[in-house]
Amino acid sequence: GWPRVMVIDYGTGCVDTIDGKVRKGKITCSFSNRWNIVGSYVTITLDTFSVNGITYDCDSIRITHNSQYGFRTQVFNGICQSSNWTLEWDCDRTLTQTAGFGDFDPYNDVFTLTGSANGKNRNGKTYTAVITSPITKRSSCSWIEQGSIDLTPEGLATRTVDFGTGNCDSQATLTINGNTFTFTMN
Repeated sequence: GWPRVMVIDYGTGCVDTIDGKVRKGKITCSFSNRWNIVGSYVTITLDTFSVNGITYDCDSIRITHNSQYGFRTQVFNGICQSSNWTLEWDCDRTLTQTAGFGDFDPYNDVFTLTGSANGKNRNGKTYTAVITSPITKRSSCSWIEQGSIDLTPEGLATRTVDFGTGNCDSQATLTINGNTFTFTMN
């Protein structure tokens, strides 16, 4: 029956053989139904979870299979903390595959990301981030190719990052108070 629960228990410390990071604590995932069913979701909670000494906590994370090729991720009251800083994060974003489905060629896959986030940075300043034009990434391109994000830090002007109009190149722009700067993504 459903829901089904999966617990990933790293105990008091486990070194990952792939990335070499030390993980501790538990991740509990509660699945509402089979993952291939639109409308199914997984609710994730963290119990004293940390990676290399940075602790991660939240009320919950929910990932919903919201369309045939889309998944919505919501983070509720996320907190990351080290001995020197704390940051807070909430988000509601949707990742959708828009091309390349139905075959076994991963190089023709195209994904878009929409949504928003808000929180507090390491200095205790609040911010909001809103994807104003869907962020688009082809798996055959090394860079984000299209879309824009507005980032508004507390007490500062909105910064707009524009990734372009669909060309596979490393160029993007940053606009603050009408001043636009081109930069290279790496």
